[in-house]
Amino acid sequence: MTAHFSIWSQFYNTKEPEEAILEFEKDGLEYIELSSEHIESLLERKGNLTEIGRDFANFCLLHGVKILQAHMVFPSNYVTSPEVADSLIRQMELLDGMGVARGVLHGDPMTGIDIPYEEKLNRNAEALKGILERGRHTKITLCLENLRQIFPSIEDILYVIEQVGSDRLAVCLDTGHLNLTKKNTQREFILRAAGRLKALHIADNEGEVDQHLIPFGRGNVDFFEVAEALREINYEGVFNYEIGGDSGKCPVPVKHYKYVGIKATYDYIMGNLK
Repeated sequence: MTAHFSIWSQFYNTKEPEEAILEFEKDGLEYIELSSEHIESLLERKGNLTEIGRDFANFCLLHGVKILQAHMVFPSNYVTSPEVADSLIRQMELLDGMGVARGVLHGDPMTGIDIPYEEKLNRNAEALKGILERGRHTKITLCLENLRQIFPSIEDILYVIEQVGSDRLAVCLDTGHLNLTKKNTQREFILRAAGRLKALHIADNEGEVDQHLIPFGRGNVDFFEVAEALREINYEGVFNYEIGGDSGKCPVPVKHYKYVGIKATYDYIMGNLK
């Protein structure tokens, strides 16, 4: 198993993309997930998106930071909004320029549309098939994230992947979201996803609200269960912390101290597997 320690770039949420990279360089962090906020900032720049992505990737490499996955911009109502679908193509082009292979994507819950849930899954599949076809000039794999409103179980995500029939559609496990829906255990989700699991959002909560907490605090996710299941499937990717609940308004100088504690939780998990 290769599960590189990673934090989403929103950890430095008050910083522009390059400034956030410089903060991570101070921490000595090698891998990040590029957050939706920083993708949005890059999309606003003028010029060719592929070149903008390439320039940013070169800046990251110059400062010792690698991006293996990125979180696509909200909203994610690509089924019901042609503008959002168009935006996803632009994001895929930006990430392709960076050399980022995996984009984490929320499904479209189709809020307010009164149709059977299975039909919502089918319409998501149809829309995703079209997006992947339009974005075939990129090398991006879209990783569907489990949510409360849509795709709460691994079975739902695998159903959509089967309907789309593309190896450029994969799975992102959000441990915090799964702890809220309890549609699968963490282990069940990971073993069922197996080789299709290409991205991770590591976060904890108390089982009621999506708190995005650091492991070993108030939350109750079993991260040893998560890591041991990842080892069973020989997961290759990042062990990425999505922990906005523990970093939102924290001053940047304090975040550097907090980073040390976050990294310690990763080291403890990986150093104490059975």
